Amino acid sequence: MNDVKEEGNVVLNMNRKFEATVEKVWDALTNPVTISKWWLPEGFTEPMPNEVDLKVGAGFKYHMQPPEGDAFYAHGIYKEIIPNKLIKSTWLWSHSDQETLLTITFKESDGGTELILIHELFLDEAQRDLHDDGWQKCFDRIENLF
Repeated sequence: MNDVKEEGNVVLNMNRKFEATVEKVWDALTNPVTISKWWLPEGFTEPMPNEVDLKVGAGFKYHMQPPEGDAFYAHGIYKEIIPNKLIKSTWLWSHSDQETLLTITFKESDGGTELILIHELFLDEAQRDLHDDGWQKCFDRIENLF
């Protein structure tokens, strides 16, 4: 993880190489059925199917139910999509009013795929660090798909 702080903007930067084609990694991050295989933390369930309308101006909603407490979700609006290359969207939790910006870039790399994630506009390091932990675990589960 590399972090950057610019005038109150705390940024999370991550890179991960997957031993799969760009097309397979793209599908893992854009197909609602496949998203269900990596999105949920251990012990969580999916109270309803994830929603993805992969068009600029449309959005997504990823649901989760913790072992205790109320279900919640992350949602956002797609700002830019270049198939098999780039996804840029807003990111907002249902229980928060802090909207962040998520950019994921897909690059072919020696027969695999390098995924570059930039998640920005966090208000503080604590929120950034929570997302770093969450994204690392998501990337671990994505890796297990291949």
